[in-house]
Amino acid sequence: MTLKRLFLSVMVGAVLVACETAPVVDLGEPVTQGGVSVTLNGYELSYLELETSTGAELTNDPVLLLNIDVTNTSAAPLPYDLGWNAPATTQAQAPLLFMFLGEDAASSVTAANEVSQVGFGDRTYLGDPVTELISIGPGETLSDVLVYRVPQDGTGRLVLSIPPSVFGPEISLPGYIAFGYTPPTVQVPTPSSVEEAINGDTFTFMLTSTYFGWVDAEHIHGGVGYGSGALFQLFFEVTNTSDQPITYTPIALTTSPLDLPELNGSMGVIPLAQFGSDVIFEGRLSEETIIPPSETISDHYLFMPPTSEGTLHLTVPGKRLGGSGLVRVDIPFTMVTPPEPEDLTLPPTPTPGEEED
Repeated sequence: MTLKRLFLSVMVGAVLVACETAPVVDLGEPVTQGGVSVTLNGYELSYLELETSTGAELTNDPVLLLNIDVTNTSAAPLPYDLGWNAPATTQAQAPLLFMFLGEDAASSVTAANEVSQVGFGDRTYLGDPVTELISIGPGETLSDVLVYRVPQDGTGRLVLSIPPSVFGPEISLPGYIAFGYTPPTVQVPTPSSVEEAINGDTFTFMLTSTYFGWVDAEHIHGGVGYGSGALFQLFFEVTNTSDQPITYTPIALTTSPLDLPELNGSMGVIPLAQFGSDVIFEGRLSEETIIPPSETISDHYLFMPPTSEGTLHLTVPGKRLGGSGLVRVDIPFTMVTPPEPEDLTLPPTPTPGEEED
């Protein structure tokens, strides 16, 4: 896998002009119109993991996350629609964010002051609980996450414009939440360490040990020996923590379209060791494996020798482990020269006429 650092697209909105006065509240206060109230509970800066069909990607830059609650205090179900399928993003249809640079909230709501929304394209942010039209029942509260670019340096106050459509079809004005903004510490994914369990959505991953040296190999047509040099071997376990079977996909299954694990050091990417399907390493899985609930499987990765010592960074796509997201482990590595085995031989190649799998 080449870990993709994803650049997010920008969604620019259009401003709604109105002669009447829209309600304005502060952070933590509900803005209410009709039988609906919306409360901005807080904000944070964070990198996001976005799911794709082959794995997960980390955003290139942090984004601003706004956490809101929408409460339906009316006696009828409320359609909750933030304009996901709208042909254009407007203040009448979508929640827009602006820098507070005017005399008041309303005068700050201009295109020049807008903080762009973030679009994910065909990628999915699993931390967003609502991505399509749903209904909020009477008396129910829905929590949602709104995602924007990080405001420009020096921004000290923001205005969140909630579209009138959120408050019901009879409402014609947006609701404004004007709040002080102090850039928080960016939330950066924290890697785990060797022998530390990492809890995914449906699995637990643990890198149990490492080995740097010559690794025993066997050829399917007979003969035993070693690879072409010392290798860096990472042993791990995957446990199914869900109540349904999950599928583990090993890297030895070369036909899989899923992203590969990646190991990085101070000198860059350390390549996976490449071997044909005719070379067998003891304990290495070669086929998809169904892991029943509460069961554990063991496997290992083989990488080429690191070129420098220090901390190595392993990243594994959760899709290979039967879930989602990215698994990160920091691995200490000391540069040594492994001794060559006394019986150093290479796995024999097939003789002419023999077919490999």
